[in-house]
Amino acid sequence: MPRERTFIMLKPDAVQRGMTGKIIAKFELKGFKLCAMKLCQPGKAHMEAHYADLASKKFFPSLVEYMISGPVCAMVWEGDDAVATGRVMLGATRPADSLPGTLRGDNCIDVGRNIIHGSDAVEAANAEIALWFSPSEVLSWTNHSAEWLYEMPEPKPVATKPVYAESAQNAALDARLSNCMYLGGNQPSQEDAKVSAAIKAGEQDMPTLKYPNAFAWYCMASKFQPTRTAAFAAGAAAVDDAEDDLDEDDLFAEDSDEAAAAEAKDLAASLRGKAFEAKKKAAAEAAGKAPLEAKSLIIYEVKPVDDETDLQVLGKRILAEINQDGLFWKTEFKTAPIAYGIEKLIIGATIIDAKVSTDDVQDKIEEMEDIVQSFDIQSFNKL
Repeated sequence: MPRERTFIMLKPDAVQRGMTGKIIAKFELKGFKLCAMKLCQPGKAHMEAHYADLASKKFFPSLVEYMISGPVCAMVWEGDDAVATGRVMLGATRPADSLPGTLRGDNCIDVGRNIIHGSDAVEAANAEIALWFSPSEVLSWTNHSAEWLYEMPEPKPVATKPVYAESAQNAALDARLSNCMYLGGNQPSQEDAKVSAAIKAGEQDMPTLKYPNAFAWYCMASKFQPTRTAAFAAGAAAVDDAEDDLDEDDLFAEDSDEAAAAEAKDLAASLRGKAFEAKKKAAAEAAGKAPLEAKSLIIYEVKPVDDETDLQVLGKRILAEINQDGLFWKTEFKTAPIAYGIEKLIIGATIIDAKVSTDDVQDKIEEMEDIVQSFDIQSFNKL
């Protein structure tokens, strides 16, 4: 299996200032391995998908417009602790808060022109890599310098072949996905509307698209992946039995039958849960009783602006300042290491779903920008 990967994107200001080579050199000198890179100018729909977690922010429209105003350089870097170390190399979001020696600390002044984006968690990195690159564009290769970078030898990439037989329709889809204009395409509004209508209608047959629009194909791949994988599994009997042992070495395990089955199981469980809640609510209303309020347990990760931030003070400030009906903070919290002596705060809360929006909690925590760099949800469980 490859080492940890992170997604790094040089923003239009970095490309315009001719900093691409300098930044690549920084990551190479650090010892990270470049696995994918493309210079491109993505469309609006693609950039909105990339920054979907900021869609509720007032600056979202201007951010998207700026990010599509010129070319960007998208990259995938690989190495131990690539995500956390990459974020340290970037520096704080606000250049004024970035330490000397970081890319932003040495090369930026304005937060609106902070030259670079980097994934803030492994899960986010995986999602961003999948959004920007097709699987065939992300290479697995052996770095001859690895033995001088790591005490443990670097695993060699294993050649694999498909463990399923594809139908003509699936092969055609894969060909269009790999050959399409992944970050743009023609007539995006017509294509996206067509796919959106098919998804809302719950159709199981893929609509025929005239233009290779990336956003539309991305939606289609997400929508129809379980159906496609089930079709592939049905033809697996025609595949040589020796391929059964390839699963554990599959470099793209998300396409395996096991992953598809797990996804289908999770979806079925979710649908059963929603049906049960609706049935319980209807029964309570029929009996003249108030239905029980749905609750969730959320574990938050709060990253400080620097290693001098007192996490105990940060935790107490969150408990004291962020209060509303339906939000119940856990009085105990803990810390966990990130990298280079910097730690993050782990804090939990129980919320009443109908009364508390996780976006509202996030906004209030991020308003503490004097001591908070970023905020993530570690886990979200229904009670």
